Parts: sequence; C-alpha cells; structure tokens
Amino acid sequence: MLKIWITALISLVTISVSHAQIGIGIKGGGNVARCIGDGCDDEDIESLAKLGYHVGLVGNIIISQRFDLQVEVLYSTQGARSDPFTIESDNPDADGILVKEVVIRNNYLNLPVMLKFYLVDKLYVHAGLYLGFLLESTSEIVSPQLQNISGVPLVGDTKDLFNDLDLGIGGGIGYNFGYRLTAEARYQYGLANTNAEASAAISRNTLFQLSLLYRIIKHRD
Repeated sequence: MLKIWITALISLVTISVSHAQIGIGIKGGGNVARCIGDGCDDEDIESLAKLGYHVGLVGNIIISQRFDLQVEVLYSTQGARSDPFTIESDNPDADGILVKEVVIRNNYLNLPVMLKFYLVDKLYVHAGLYLGFLLESTSEIVSPQLQNISGVPLVGDTKDLFNDLDLGIGGGIGYNFGYRLTAEARYQYGLANTNAEASAAISRNTLFQLSLLYRIIKHRD
C-alpha cells in the first residue's frame, strides 16, 4: 500500500509540474481529534475530543483555471481522551478510585493530497486522501489517587498498541485573502483500523482542522 501510494503521488506530481505553475508555503493551525468505533468506547468509558495542532509544508500546482492539486507534509498531534470514570474496588467496603481522564497522545506525519476546485475567484472547496505515519504514542492516566499510590506519573509508551499507518479521506473549504494568506477548514475521516491487534475492535481517527497558509512562492494572485 505504501509503495503504491508513493509511486502514484510522485507520478501525479511529476506530470502536473511539467504543465503547471507551482506554489509553496507553510501551514499551521488547530486540531480537534477523536477516536470513533467499537474500540474507543465501552459501557463505562466514553471517548472525547482531544485538542492539538498541526504544522508543515504545502505545495500547490495549478491544473487549470479552476483546479489546483495541493500536496502537504504535516506534523499533527492527535489522539483521544476519556470522560471521568471510577475503578471499582474488589472490597465492597472500600471506595472506588476516581480517574479524571485517560489521555492518548498520538503524533502523526500526515501526507494529504487534495484536489481543489475554485467556486469563485477566492473561494474553493477541496477533497482527497491522506496517508498518516504514527511517529509516537503515549498514554497518561490522570488520577491523584493512583499517582499517590504508585508515587510516579502514570504515563507510558503505547506505540505498540496502534498501527503504524493510517489512511483516510478528507475535505473542506478554503478562502484566499490575498497578501499570501489563505484560511482552510477540513474534516478527515480514517478508513483504516488504528488498533494493532487483529482481534481488537475497530477504532478510527477523525480530525477537524482550522488552518492558516502562508505562501512563500505564490502560484495564484
């Protein structure tokens, strides 16, 4: 899958570059990430949205008067967090242990490829695919009671629990303000199961992004 993706991407960019103008810029903004699917929730614990950010490089290729191809390389902080829950004690006379939240921090290198269509001069919609590489994963249990018992922060490396690759679709809207600045809003939906264990329930990444792009080399006025 990875070899096919990279080969297709290189071919598409090579063909487009030979016939079009290129713009290069930097991109950054905020993330709202969630884990969805049977592997994210159970009867007692609900998966909630986690805030993060993304930053990276953007390349734009003019295909025609209304169409662009946008290729990105983004570092993206994602993951999920839980709502508060209680770990019940085996002793009926003892109180349970309150866990304020469990935070999963999954950091990806994402490679989105988006086709842009200009509705009017400055306003466009975009849609396409993305491929994500999991760089690191840590989980933290936020519980003063457990921390007092163990005496150490409850943080661990959880990269082995997740697949190294993520694949999905995305789409959104953007507006070119001029002065080399563009704003974008995008929603991404993961198609791949992020759980590494074959028998695990399905879990998928979803991501909402708000971004600002600054064009170092302009390709459109």
